[in-house]
Amino acid sequence: MNWIKHPVILIGKRVKLLPLEETHFNEICELGTEKSIWKYSPIGVYGFNRKLHIEFLEDSIKKRNSGEFYPLIITDKLTNKIIGFTVYHSIKQEYKGLEIGATWFHPDYWSKNFNTECKYLMLEHCFETLKTIRVQFRTNDNNIRSRKAIEKIGGKFEGIFRKDKILEDGTIRNAAYYSIIDDEWEAVKINMEKLISK
Repeated sequence: MNWIKHPVILIGKRVKLLPLEETHFNEICELGTEKSIWKYSPIGVYGFNRKLHIEFLEDSIKKRNSGEFYPLIITDKLTNKIIGFTVYHSIKQEYKGLEIGATWFHPDYWSKNFNTECKYLMLEHCFETLKTIRVQFRTNDNNIRSRKAIEKIGGKFEGIFRKDKILEDGTIRNAAYYSIIDDEWEAVKINMEKLISK
């Protein structure tokens, strides 16, 4: 039995997160042609590749069915347009932990609190519905914008995993790891609610 019960629908003031379905693939791929999204992404080393991206989306749905992944589209609540994508992954029910990652937004929605509200909804679901004790984040150690976003919501820096991954072009990535644990959630929640209300 999968820990994350399908379907997960998370609704905030400005964003709505919905389970990824095949009907979303074309719209996601159209958004994904913006090169700046993929600067630090392992799947975007050579720029956006529609065929590879659809394979990734198809694989994400398969992994959802097996309980390994839970992929979500991020929509603008006012327009119902898809504005980004995110995943619960590295799901370990026995340890009450998982990772939030593979998150991206179209640049039109950067630095406007859409990501903050998205993470708030996901973390609330983790700590209050799934009863996780640990939620993990990781990003390219050179991705300062992503690292600041994780720190802004209360992620605690845990360290650098050196030579964490070999990317498609042969370069090697170091990964910065962060986490939020259950003991911290109430304070993190209050801070995030303040950020969202601005």
